[in-house]
Amino acid sequence: MDATSTHPLFTPLTAGAFALAHRVVMPAMLRHRADPPDGVPSALMARHYAQRATHGGLIVAETAWTHARGHVDGREPGLYTPEQVNAWRRVTDGVHARGGLVVAQLGDPLPRQVDPPDTLVRTLDVDASLRHLRDAAECAGDAGFDGVELLAALPEHFFDAPPDARRDEYGGGPPNRVRLLVDMVHTLGGVWPASRLGVRLAAVSAGRRRRHADALSTFQLAASSAFQAGVAYVHVGPPWPPVPGDGAADVGASLAALRGRLR
Repeated sequence: MDATSTHPLFTPLTAGAFALAHRVVMPAMLRHRADPPDGVPSALMARHYAQRATHGGLIVAETAWTHARGHVDGREPGLYTPEQVNAWRRVTDGVHARGGLVVAQLGDPLPRQVDPPDTLVRTLDVDASLRHLRDAAECAGDAGFDGVELLAALPEHFFDAPPDARRDEYGGGPPNRVRLLVDMVHTLGGVWPASRLGVRLAAVSAGRRRRHADALSTFQLAASSAFQAGVAYVHVGPPWPPVPGDGAADVGASLAALRGRLR
């Protein structure tokens, strides 16, 4: 008997609306292969994803920016112009031709350097960010994606911000500091069924726990809030930005902290 026929990795899985033939999922990996200067997905990207598609398998495409701010050299793809939508359609068509599924990972581009670190939190125009996210989610549908994954790098800045970083409903204790994440999920849910949404959270690093006494409880609240909103999955990746000594152990500790606290 073929070992792959009995290994759990090769058994079916249903997550929300995603009915998968196996459990090997390709995560988002930044490739810097879009065509500059406008971040239009290239023919090389379309070939890259088609080559990695499998029947009943799920691919999370590399981060697509929701607006132009933050492009470094134009090689990071966006999902906010008709040209980008048409080029992404080549990617989704190629994956679908192989029987695979592909979701768009949407991210709000962050400034390359923020000094002091809480300046971004203090000055962010939340309404504009939510508007860009909604527009990009609509573009993802036009491009033929099967769903959307939220890259939570921006709301994670709010998780770690001092309680007085904002004086509105996004500042204060953990419930307010995770509000942006919740609002982003609800914004996506206004475009896509919640069963076709995912959230990508960074694991809590040991360094982050030393700096923020409530880091782990805030992370738990963020993940449980996403599931309460009905998302198909929460994807926990390595800590970001990377800290020496952080990595797989922190991912394991963060996942362990969620056991029994979700749903």
